[in-house]
Amino acid sequence: MKQYVPRVSIPDLLIQVNSTVGFLRHFTHISTGEPVSGERKLVLLAAIAASGLNHGLTKMADSCRFSYKQLAGTRDHYIREETLALAQADIDNFVLRSPASKFLGDGTSSSSDGMRIKVAVQAANADRNARYFGTGRGVTIYNHVADIGLPFAQKVISTNDREALHVIDALENHETDLNIIEHYTDTAGFTDHVFALTALLGYKFAPRIRDLFKLKFYSIGPIDDFGKVNTLFKGRIDTKLIEDNWDEILRAAASIRHGITSASLLMRKLASYPKQNQLAKALAELGKIERTIFLLQWLQDPKMRRRTMIGLNKGENVNAVEKILFFGRKGEFWDRKFEDQCNRASCLGLLVSGVGAWNSVYLPIAIEEYERRDNVLSPEIRPHIGFLGHDHINLVGNYPFESANEYSLDRLLPLRSVIEIEIADEEDMEAYAASSGTY
Repeated sequence: MKQYVPRVSIPDLLIQVNSTVGFLRHFTHISTGEPVSGERKLVLLAAIAASGLNHGLTKMADSCRFSYKQLAGTRDHYIREETLALAQADIDNFVLRSPASKFLGDGTSSSSDGMRIKVAVQAANADRNARYFGTGRGVTIYNHVADIGLPFAQKVISTNDREALHVIDALENHETDLNIIEHYTDTAGFTDHVFALTALLGYKFAPRIRDLFKLKFYSIGPIDDFGKVNTLFKGRIDTKLIEDNWDEILRAAASIRHGITSASLLMRKLASYPKQNQLAKALAELGKIERTIFLLQWLQDPKMRRRTMIGLNKGENVNAVEKILFFGRKGEFWDRKFEDQCNRASCLGLLVSGVGAWNSVYLPIAIEEYERRDNVLSPEIRPHIGFLGHDHINLVGNYPFESANEYSLDRLLPLRSVIEIEIADEEDMEAYAASSGTY
């Protein structure tokens, strides 16, 4: 199928997507509030690509017609978390409304998963974790991915944090038109508090839990009338604790819904003193009810298990594409400031969404051409053809050898006379190598 899709470079892809979607209108000047315009649009796209591909502004200045000063000034004036989030939402909404997306999803489900990034410099928020970084340090980009296969939010978090703390934040604060009802995570994304808060906020939470049968099931009534599953129930819910703290539970959920506090901050505070705080205990009890209901549904509903796996696979696909795009500097963060790391992660998410938008236009044309040539594409295959194919995208840039000045090596050789060293024999060569550190 890929032979029917035209080849494109990252600059051309971004220019075409912006011409169609107009996402650059959200990039406003930090002082004047005026949207970017004129030549600055191209400079801004180059700065976004420099961050998203992890090249850095210096390398991008060497590869394009814009100077480092132009790129740095445009980045500082226009690239912020709020402008990147609005721009990505515009692109995701375009794909959501695309007729081709109906085969993938309708924007009502999502998944979240983390991607580990090594930090090559001393950064205050980088943590040690031998499993992912060996002797080094790193962070995690926690991605939220919609059922249409594109990311709609990303957040830089500590690799040693429980990912469950950050599940609800993006569900409540994204800028897209997605109407998310069901959300999937892996084992690291669930706690009893998450089960409770997602239920209160109107989401159906469906994590894929490792070692499921090691978890306890809980009952509100006596544990003696559940037949064959009696052995799975290990305790009873303290309903009085929930009743006594019901107003506080609702107040906590309302605070998250109205943006007074973030879910990650609230759950972090509750987790820090669960034995002393009655709200933490009550939320845990409510979460045990929701978790038990979910586990019973999971065991008897193969369709739910399949939906969860499909959703998580879409998240893994986004992570895989991000690793391919984020190839500059060996795929490592070189930013010391947390804000700079967040901006780089958001630029990367914007690039992935841009790739999805470009493919959402050309992929239906490629499928039509494929079928016009007497090929058969069964309906069962279409839902598995996503928008993140990248074999046709030139990621390494263009190298205009034809414009290079022609100098012979003989003309360049006199430059070596800057360092006048005469090496008479092999011993002198070894002495020079030892003193200079090169040989």
